[in-house]
Amino acid sequence: MDESAKNDGVGEYLYGHKVTSLKDLGSDGVEVRFEDKDGKGGSLKVDMVIGADGPSSTVRRILLPDVERTYAGYVAWRGTVLESEVEEETRECLAEKFTFFHSDGLQILS
Repeated sequence: MDESAKNDGVGEYLYGHKVTSLKDLGSDGVEVRFEDKDGKGGSLKVDMVIGADGPSSTVRRILLPDVERTYAGYVAWRGTVLESEVEEETRECLAEKFTFFHSDGLQILS
């Protein structure tokens, strides 16, 4: 094993699993309880939990139960296009650039 990788740790993504509870175990880590897509329960003891589960986050709701999701006043539309389907002139115009536009009820980032 490469010396620099010894402290990297191991990460695992469990697709189709829903977190049902988190318990702080102090210096022993965190207990994560979950259900799989068939409703079967389980748990893991981990060092770290990353709550990257979107705007209706179960992890956020567990950790911050008093925080309510509210409408921000705009809708975000997201989309991608294959670079091969974009005309060369457009690729040259957008390459290495970031664009931001803001107006009432509208925000565009590209």
